[in-house]
Amino acid sequence: MALPSTCDEKRLEENPVVRLYEVRKQRVHLRAEFRIELFKLWKDGKIDEMKELLDKNDLGIDQVGKEFINHLIGGFYQNGYPLHRRCEIEAIPDYEEKNPLVVSGVFSRRDGTKEGIKIDPEFKKKIFENYPQVSVEDAFINAGINPIDIGYQRIQVIKKAFDRNLEEEYEDSSIESTTDETEIAEVTDEIAVQGHPYVAYFMKGEPRLSNEFYNETYLLVHVSLDEIFEAYELKGLIFDTKARVMIRATQLRWIPKETSDTKWSDRVIIIQNNRRRLMEKAIRSWFAKLREIYPTLPIDDRKKLCRWISELPVDMRKVYTTKYILELIGIPKSTYYQILNNEHYGESRKIKALQDDKDIKLVCRTLDYRGFAKGVRQIYMLMPLVTGKSFSINKIRRLMRKYGIRTHIRRPSRSRKAMKELIEKNKKANILLRRFRLHRPDEVRLVDVTYIDYGNELRAYGSASIDPATGKLICFVISENNDLELALKTLEEMDKIPAKPGAILHSDQGIVYFADDFQASVVERDLDQSMSRRGNCWDNAPQEAFFGHFKDESGYEKCTTLEELRDKAAEYMVYYNTERKIWERGRMTPVEYETYLNGMSDDEFADYIAEEEIKYQRTKEESAKKAIKRAKEYHEDTLAALEERNETGKKRG
Repeated sequence: MALPSTCDEKRLEENPVVRLYEVRKQRVHLRAEFRIELFKLWKDGKIDEMKELLDKNDLGIDQVGKEFINHLIGGFYQNGYPLHRRCEIEAIPDYEEKNPLVVSGVFSRRDGTKEGIKIDPEFKKKIFENYPQVSVEDAFINAGINPIDIGYQRIQVIKKAFDRNLEEEYEDSSIESTTDETEIAEVTDEIAVQGHPYVAYFMKGEPRLSNEFYNETYLLVHVSLDEIFEAYELKGLIFDTKARVMIRATQLRWIPKETSDTKWSDRVIIIQNNRRRLMEKAIRSWFAKLREIYPTLPIDDRKKLCRWISELPVDMRKVYTTKYILELIGIPKSTYYQILNNEHYGESRKIKALQDDKDIKLVCRTLDYRGFAKGVRQIYMLMPLVTGKSFSINKIRRLMRKYGIRTHIRRPSRSRKAMKELIEKNKKANILLRRFRLHRPDEVRLVDVTYIDYGNELRAYGSASIDPATGKLICFVISENNDLELALKTLEEMDKIPAKPGAILHSDQGIVYFADDFQASVVERDLDQSMSRRGNCWDNAPQEAFFGHFKDESGYEKCTTLEELRDKAAEYMVYYNTERKIWERGRMTPVEYETYLNGMSDDEFADYIAEEEIKYQRTKEESAKKAIKRAKEYHEDTLAALEERNETGKKRG
């Protein structure tokens, strides 16, 4: 294969998909992986995609010539699925076999230094037992193997070996051979197409199509061969894979010949009508593709398309009129004639774009003035001073939006707005009202998160849940991040000591507790969600108190890793619940106090709640008195400061 004069040998040698370039023999050997990609496209009939892939990998016509793809196709037809060389396989670590022939188990790679693959002897023997009643191709198909992957050459070698064996058997049995059914079929086909206007002759029982056939069909390379054969009344003939490949390759490289040997007859007229319908179908398909891409075309390409339409020959049948073609492509008639009659059509956008390029520089000059940040209004007011020109405020906004220039001065925060909307939508009332101890065990769960600084400037977050009636620690989860995942994990850990149905889950107004996923998980567990007032830590006091005890008593600061911190939290949880006593709860541990409360009768528990209610009301009254006292003191201090300020001013006067 002679390479073109435009071939750049250095580029070929450096091309990553080229395995070897032999200067003397003018040969280009492609790497197996790339040949496999090309083979798969050819197998699916995607010749155009093959050309595009070659061009993309710098193997276009200028490098390898226009016949290169035909040589590739011929090689695929002859040899089937491309094989890796043994040296290539050895160079790939953990090579995984993907060749469909080897994967099937019917073929295997040759041992030793030999290249290629070999067929399993037992399978070959099985094929021969049914041959020729079952063809070699059908035997492989029945085994789930595509003959195209095997290759024409391998199949022919097997057929010839089978035919020789059959001849030897016939000679040994001294039986007079009769005409083979395949030969009869070939003769029948040959007789049936005698005088067919587009079959030139038969060779070895295979039809050879005339030049006139290629003259008329080379433009139909995007139409399937089966449709073409049906239109030309050739569907009854047998075209094997090799014949089909050669027909398509001939169509791709065909140069129309001026002479014609076809004589007109009724059959030719029928075929020509079929061909007309086939071409009209192809034309409509091409126009449909143009309709898809037309909206995406730049203005220059739209102009070229309209000029091309105007230069099309006139359809004497008045079918493909300009109006009909414009409708097929989706071009408005007014747009079509504006493009043809106005050579400056579409340039207004270019002019506006050029003007915008100039104007945005003035905006940027104003924006950069003295190096201080500015909002759109400040740019509008300063522009005449800085540049001597002025734009409307809407034009400034349009230009900044077009060129992706953003100003954050006085700009509303989308995230803040979204957070505010989330809080308003998912905010819950404080239904606990600090009545922490006025419940039975497992009727209330408190939950909160605290930061934990440990080790060498490391920070983690602890999410815990307390039963305020008993003081029992339900769970304590440690994480690197204070996020929704930590909150959901806390709910999962709380399930290990489940609350009663309808129990209260109380928290502060942390953002994770407003999340839809968190609140949905709370509902799934049949809990009523309650929230503290914003910025009021006393509404969740027992939970805050636990965090204080943990930080004061556990010695967590000495931990150097997150796992150590988690172990420390788990160890402290056991100590806190089972060994650490609470003065206000009868000097009992939380577990002991829980047992104490659960052991009460209904009457005893009613008396207990009555006493706790008295304590609760007394605490509220004391808190109210303290609040009033603090307010009075603040008011008196403010009046004194104002009076002192007035006196000082009078003395100065």
